[in-house]
Amino acid sequence: MNDLPAGWQRMHLADLCRVEYGKGLTSANRANRGSVPVVGSAGVVGTHNVALVAGPVVVVGRKGSAGAVHLMMYDCWPIDTTYFIRVPQTLAPKFLSWQLTRADLRSLDSSTAVPSLRRPDLEGCEVVVAPRPEQDRIVAAIEEQMSRLDAAKSLLLLARLRADSLRDAILMVPRKLAGGTATVQIGDLCEPGRKLAYGVLQPGPHMEDGVPLVRVGDIKDLRVDGVGKRIDPKIAQQYPRTRLHGGEVLLSLVGTIGRAAVAPENLAGANVARAVGVIPVADGVDARYVAISLSSPLVTRQLSSLAHEVARKTLNLEDVRRFAIPLPSLSDQRRIAAETDRQLSIVGTLADTVDDVLIRTEQLRRAVLELAFCGRLVSPDPDDEPASMLLERVRKAAASRTTRQRRVTAS
Repeated sequence: MNDLPAGWQRMHLADLCRVEYGKGLTSANRANRGSVPVVGSAGVVGTHNVALVAGPVVVVGRKGSAGAVHLMMYDCWPIDTTYFIRVPQTLAPKFLSWQLTRADLRSLDSSTAVPSLRRPDLEGCEVVVAPRPEQDRIVAAIEEQMSRLDAAKSLLLLARLRADSLRDAILMVPRKLAGGTATVQIGDLCEPGRKLAYGVLQPGPHMEDGVPLVRVGDIKDLRVDGVGKRIDPKIAQQYPRTRLHGGEVLLSLVGTIGRAAVAPENLAGANVARAVGVIPVADGVDARYVAISLSSPLVTRQLSSLAHEVARKTLNLEDVRRFAIPLPSLSDQRRIAAETDRQLSIVGTLADTVDDVLIRTEQLRRAVLELAFCGRLVSPDPDDEPASMLLERVRKAAASRTTRQRRVTAS
């Protein structure tokens, strides 16, 4: 544990203030034209005309978005999925709020289903009390750094969106390059003796030494991105039509329609979930070209429009069989697929770089807060009143008020 600067004090949250429960207020009972914010674990969820607590107050998610921290500077109504903390005189409101954000309260989740935060865990959080003027300087420094990081994040997110747009544009090119050639239905691309099919209906529990099962979530960015589930070989044997040899085109049929990839050779012997269609392409057809063609934004929209929706969008195999794509010569298919892969690789590298930097910005946020509450973000001022004196002065003032109130009550 890092040593604190001179004049600072480390305490438990419960030693400084009370953690109180929010109070239920259903949407039917709210005056939604009121000016008082109603605060849930994820933030403001409505308004009311009466406040439960005067600001400033820190609202902390108790259920749902457990551990989320919301600083409310004015009167508000925290509901029963939250705790609230009246900011004590010894702490600047933002100084407390940033500390609780730094504490990563979400990591204290004690539930197995709905995320939840126990009051003793919240009360047991360690907080620091710095000299009061230094708290204000620290908050100003934090907000300056966070503002810069927010600006950088906005630019990075814009770059990420542009990378996604460029990827979509690249995937539109193969169809344009193949324009003018004859179209062929997907069902006619299958190798003799094998038909388009979907896989295992009820895969059962995961088995460590079982048969790999490709699910929709495993198909990402035109590749099978690992397989996380394995099933009983006896179950997999019941679906020989979708037993993979390697080289088949896999297509998502449920939920996110139109994800496509070529089954890699190392998945020979694996099977697929019911939500995944297997297209066993014949000789003379380049599987990568077919997967790229099916991944075009135009094609995925067309396939999605064919899907039926009951609980989730589902694409029928018959609609896939009848769906047609342009099919140039095999040499052109390979040339188009290779060039598309080359361009997608460049864009993918750009996107990965942006993602890495986005992760770095979040690490920098944590580093700023770590430095702030170790006393290393701003320089101390020897003229500031030490935290010990501040705490004692506030304690005496509170004791004096209590004594006066007792006298008034007694008289």
